[in-house]
Amino acid sequence: NYQKYRQALLPKIHTLGNLPPSSLEKYVLPEAFYNVGWSHGKEKLGGGRPDLGKGSFYANPLFEDPGELDPTARERHPACATPNVWPEEVSGFREAFIDAGKLLAEVGVMLAGHMDKACQAHGI
Repeated sequence: NYQKYRQALLPKIHTLGNLPPSSLEKYVLPEAFYNVGWSHGKEKLGGGRPDLGKGSFYANPLFEDPGELDPTARERHPACATPNVWPEEVSGFREAFIDAGKLLAEVGVMLAGHMDKACQAHGI
């Protein structure tokens, strides 16, 4: 499914990155330390220069609202417990992002399982 998810998501990412700044600004969440939604120029390069060479979009593909089970989590961990925001200007973006993100998470779980086995085999 990797190719299918990649082909579904990449054109939507391109569309998102080319939205006018006024549209993208709706998805900038400084209160989540830019770990949810759109981020451009918030990450720093050497010398404290902003990274203007790319934009990023962050969301949790496994939980729409990671803080819903613990209302205090948003106050304590806003970078991890802020609800997702989705660009309404890009049709199908949410679905494509979640599909690709879930696949990535599944691969990570499989990799962790193999790493656990390798560590156990070496007494680690």
